[in-house]
Amino acid sequence: DQEIDLAGQVLQRERVHAAGPGPGQPLAHLARQGGLALPAAAQQGQVARAHLGRQAAAQGNLLLVSDWGGLYSFDVSDPAAIVQQGVYLKPEVEPWINEIAISGGYAYLAYPNVGLSILDLSNPAALREVSYIPGGVMGMQVNGDYIYTVNFIYSPQNYFYNSLSIMDITNPTDPQVLGAIDLPYDPNNYASDVVVSGAYAYVICSELGIYIIDISDPSA
Repeated sequence: DQEIDLAGQVLQRERVHAAGPGPGQPLAHLARQGGLALPAAAQQGQVARAHLGRQAAAQGNLLLVSDWGGLYSFDVSDPAAIVQQGVYLKPEVEPWINEIAISGGYAYLAYPNVGLSILDLSNPAALREVSYIPGGVMGMQVNGDYIYTVNFIYSPQNYFYNSLSIMDITNPTDPQVLGAIDLPYDPNNYASDVVVSGAYAYVICSELGIYIIDISDPSA
């Protein structure tokens, strides 16, 4: 399939299907040193580590936890008997999730090597992608009807080129890019996260510190 990235370039997506734990498995224990642990045989009280937790987000009785490729949904209405409901595995090469946000019945997933994915959470047992913007998203913040993402691409010399993008997510099934700004170039620098407050976005960079960007007019 062809996808169009934020710069209008056509990307070719290579699909790889992965296997993960199935739905309906109760979560018996949150291991202090190893992430999530699921029971191999709950009737005998045995616990087996199925995957490692990386990022998490919660809303009400819904908990989302990611590992290096998948997103897992849990019902936490009874903290003594947490139950896995569903799993979403993105069919890409090593699509680890760097950040998760939940807003208005949708999950926003930042993938450093494949882009931004938006999932419908109306049925946690059947997580479903409703839109996808290719690229490389290191961090993000959802703020009302907007999502702010810090993105990067590799140059042929394996250098980082970074940018901040602003999208209108009034309709999460059809996000609209309102504007973007390139950050100053440094061969070893990458933008790792963004925080929004009022009319400003604060972009955190690995080598060059913090950039403060006026976002009062997203299209400017």
